[in-house]
Amino acid sequence: MNNPPLVLVTGASGFIAGHVVQQLCIKGYRVRGTVRKISKDHQYIYDLSTDKNTRPIELFECDLSSDKNWDNAIQGCDYVIHTANVMPPAKGEKNLTEKDYTEPVMKGMERILNVCLANRNTIKRVVYTTSVAAMDVEGKNLPKERQEVTFLTSKDWTPLDKPDYFVN
Repeated sequence: MNNPPLVLVTGASGFIAGHVVQQLCIKGYRVRGTVRKISKDHQYIYDLSTDKNTRPIELFECDLSSDKNWDNAIQGCDYVIHTANVMPPAKGEKNLTEKDYTEPVMKGMERILNVCLANRNTIKRVVYTTSVAAMDVEGKNLPKERQEVTFLTSKDWTPLDKPDYFVN
């Protein structure tokens, strides 16, 4: 590729994102990643890009709980692969509600979608990955006849009170 597309990978220091970054580099894409805090511990991310690709990866400090730096990180990108997630408080902390876990995740996703929307003239596609933690794996919200299911489908997603949460 002479002028390969630029892909923003959120949460570039994560396990899944590391594999995504590596595959993008192997395929010749330019890669930009976001991490909460840039440190020497992120050297392995740079190593992923220099291993198979002559183009260095760029890292931007961005946090899903803040608007800071997202505009800079997405500038000039063609694609966004959103693998980052807000880490909820530790399970078992006292007086936490379901909202304490879901609201930061929804706000972070809303932040990403809004910055993508603001750059819709250049962003061609947004890919969103999530984790099994977003599903009702304990079956608390499933009807009785489905509580013994051993596989997960789209019907197992944790219900949200606001189905139109991300609609402006």
